[in-house]
Amino acid sequence: MGNNGRANTLQLADTTTGTTEMIDSNPGHGLALRPGPRSSSARPTLTYVCKTDPAHWVVKEFDLETKATTVLMDALAGSEDLAWDPMTTLPDRPAQRVFMAKGPQLFTFSNGQWAPAGSFTSAGIDRITRLAMNPNPMPSPQDRLVFVAEPVSK
Repeated sequence: MGNNGRANTLQLADTTTGTTEMIDSNPGHGLALRPGPRSSSARPTLTYVCKTDPAHWVVKEFDLETKATTVLMDALAGSEDLAWDPMTTLPDRPAQRVFMAKGPQLFTFSNGQWAPAGSFTSAGIDRITRLAMNPNPMPSPQDRLVFVAEPVSK
């Protein structure tokens, strides 16, 4: 929630005119660019978790060119951050891999549901709170998923 108990809003700002346009209300705190297909000149789109319905959070995509908003999938329950893997950017965009986290576990979305992709409990991690991925679409030794986490309480 924002100030005075009112929902935060996701805004598109034009820095040349100083104007803003509301995209959505009650977004999660994470924003992620979804890479465009490798085989086209399509630009990335903005993705975020929408929490307008407290009982049913969804991942939405905002196209900066058309200004269209689309629901992509249900969000991982209780998770507000997401990151897209640029290495799975295919002409068929639904095949892209997206990551979300809950507690010490990392998840990916596959076949219409969230599936575990790894746990970091043994590394002393209690809760992953932020995610980011190197946006480089070409394989390199620097390809990494990074996260911010809270350590296990002692």
